[in-house]
Amino acid sequence: MISQEEIFRQKAPHYLLCFIEHCPLREHCLRWLVGQQADPTVVKVGCVNPLLAQAGTDQCPQYRENVTAPHAKGMVHFYDGMPRQLEISIKSRLIGRYARRQYYEYRNGVRLITPQMQQDIARICQEAGWTQPLRFDDYQDDYVW
Repeated sequence: MISQEEIFRQKAPHYLLCFIEHCPLREHCLRWLVGQQADPTVVKVGCVNPLLAQAGTDQCPQYRENVTAPHAKGMVHFYDGMPRQLEISIKSRLIGRYARRQYYEYRNGVRLITPQMQQDIARICQEAGWTQPLRFDDYQDDYVW
């Protein structure tokens, strides 16, 4: 199993980091914790602007809590039992929302589906007329980056 530090080290080159020392939220903030694992030999990184009005306060808009949540993985059986016309409508709306490539990455389990996206997908399905529970292939705990 991969350690938390290794996960953060792998994420650091592609994640918005934070280095605001005086922030009261830093001990539980993913941006701070990932920043502590950043490669010290890299000259340029993306980080939270310390001049941002609420950065470094307990109201920081960039705060990301370091807790995991269940992410859905895969949608291969998502449409099972759904009328064909409804399937076509929902699939079209999801592709319109997430773009074709990303939609298929979510469908095939290449990308995890965040809890917020699960809510968005449920809303899209309800608006289209589907009231049954959503059926994802699996669930996996991950950070809400």
